[in-house]
This record gives sequence, structure tokens and C-alpha cells, in this order.
Amino acid sequence: MSITGVYEHIITTIDAEESLKYWNELGFKVIATAKIDAALSKKLYGVDGAATSYRLQNATIDTHGLLRVIDWDDKSLITQNRWDSNSLSPGNRWVTQRTEDIVGLTYAYEDDKNHGGKWLVSNLVRNYLGSAGAGKDFYNRYKGVYELFVHGLESKQVFFQRVGYQVEGYGTIEESPLLCSEFTHGGIVVRNLDHLNFYTDVLGLIDEGESIQGTPRKIGKDAGPLMSNIGEGYYAHTIVSPNQKAGRLYYAMPIRDYDHLTDGSMHDMDVIKYSESTTNGLVDIIGKSKPGARGLCSASYKTTEIKELQAKVAKSDATEVSELSSNEFGEQSFTFFAPDGVHWTIVEWK
Repeated sequence: MSITGVYEHIITTIDAEESLKYWNELGFKVIATAKIDAALSKKLYGVDGAATSYRLQNATIDTHGLLRVIDWDDKSLITQNRWDSNSLSPGNRWVTQRTEDIVGLTYAYEDDKNHGGKWLVSNLVRNYLGSAGAGKDFYNRYKGVYELFVHGLESKQVFFQRVGYQVEGYGTIEESPLLCSEFTHGGIVVRNLDHLNFYTDVLGLIDEGESIQGTPRKIGKDAGPLMSNIGEGYYAHTIVSPNQKAGRLYYAMPIRDYDHLTDGSMHDMDVIKYSESTTNGLVDIIGKSKPGARGLCSASYKTTEIKELQAKVAKSDATEVSELSSNEFGEQSFTFFAPDGVHWTIVEWK
């Protein structure tokens, strides 16, 4: 069965004008706008109210990494999850973009935050490109990525800048005030990794295997930006389409190992904490991170065989599988919760 990588990440907003203005700074422009009546909204999104839906694209990249912003007319229908909870809270989603100016981007968020903006901003960290990327001296320099993680009211975002290497076709920067690409990949925090076979056996995606990040930390090893407290980390599996490597999803299961950290590892972990602590700890929002909940709420895949896939998903352990319907953009579509409680949207690929 032909299925793409993640086509769109989907956001529920409470202020469409402000949201579209924000994403425009990151390179996304509206390419389609459509109205949704209450009946279709209830059928596809589980929200009994009319809405306006916007599809946004970064420059000319139209195969993956797009954005859908949904604005319900009745704001009382929109629920609020704790936006400032620990980044490894189950149910949290994030999106990732490449940038050519991560320092300028960091200061843009910091300046906005200092003037009342609601952001949690991690320290700038670097991820080594394997053991050869650590950098030996002035002449044998570091290779890898500089990374930044940002929590906002309606998005959790990772930004990275490549250093010393390039990958063509993965993170294309064409037009963007803040020099940012399409969404190259994204992630979702889950309670456990027990349901990966749903994505491979039912949806036809590929599991690229497991990685561990963050615990226990050792000096000189890779350090990602998602861990917000000393000793936290995650196991992750990378899920990709058999048809394209762009549009990856990382399925992350949080882990802790406070008891086996060396002084050196604690120091290394400390540099990736937020500049101010997230006081709300782990808040499980699996099943609550869905359309109608403010922020990142779903993501879409495209398939050429949507009728067959809908029947297959309906016979699986997925729940709340909608009927096949013409969505607000005139595309055949259906939605569901995977067995791990994550909400998904499927769109026909023609």
C-alpha cells in the first residue's frame, strides 16, 4: 500500500490571525482556505461546531511538511492542555524545521519572551554527527547540528542548523524571514512502545529501529534538546514511509535514570535544561491531544488506496475510526485514534 511520510501537521488555534502571522515568519504561507460545517466537523474531528481550516506550505515544498491550522468559530469548544508541561509528557507533539540562523532565531524568541511572549526556550545545544563529528581541534572541526527546543502556547518546536555537512532535499530553505525550511520531521511522546506494529502492519510504514537519547548521559555523547531536567531521556523509534524519507515521525517513550548519573553526566545534562524550569512536571494528555484541543493535535498521511486503508484501520485496534468523507478541501479523508491513543488523519493521495 502506498503511503507518504507525514504530509501535514495539524494545529487547533484560538486566534487564526495571530497564528498565520506567526507561521509566516517561519516560512509558511496559506495556499488554501475552506469552511467546515458542524456536521462535517463532528464526523472528522469530533468537534460539534463550524470552523475555518487553512492549509499552509513552506515555499514550493508540497510533498511533505505542510501545516493545517483549524479555527473553530465557537472558542468555548476548544479545550486547553498544559502548554508548559514537561516536554516528555505523554501526548506532547513537536515539529522540526531546519534553519540557517539558529542564533538569530534563539534571540527572536528570547526578545519576544522578555516583552511578554509566552515561551519556554531551551539552551542551544549541539548533536554530534557520529563519533567522527566531535571535533578535535581548530582544523578538524565539529560536524553535526545545533539544536533549539521551544515551547509555545500552540506549538512545541525543534529547530536545527547543520554544521559541516549537507543533505539535499531534506530541509529546503527558499523563502522565510527567519530562514526556516518545511517541517522535516516531527515527534510524539507515548506512554510505551507497545503498539508499533500498528504503524507497520496496518498503515504500511517502516520502523527504522530504536535509539536511546538522554539517559544516562556521558560526556561527549549526543545531547538532544528534548530533556528538560537532569536525568531525563527517552527511547525512540523512527517511523518512515517506504516511499520517502522526509516526513519521519519519532515515537518517544520517556525514561528516567536519576540513580546512575555521574558528576560528569549531570553536568552534561544540565546544559540542556530550560532557562526556567517547567513546574508542571509530566502531564499525561494521551487521548486529549486531538482536534479541538489547542495546539498540535493531529497529523496527516496520504495514501493512494484510502478506501482499502480505512477498512483495514476499522478492523484493527484503532478507535473512533470515522467514515470516509470529503473533507473541507474536497479530499477523501478519515480520522482515528491509533491503539497508543494518538490521533491521526488520512487524506487521499492522487
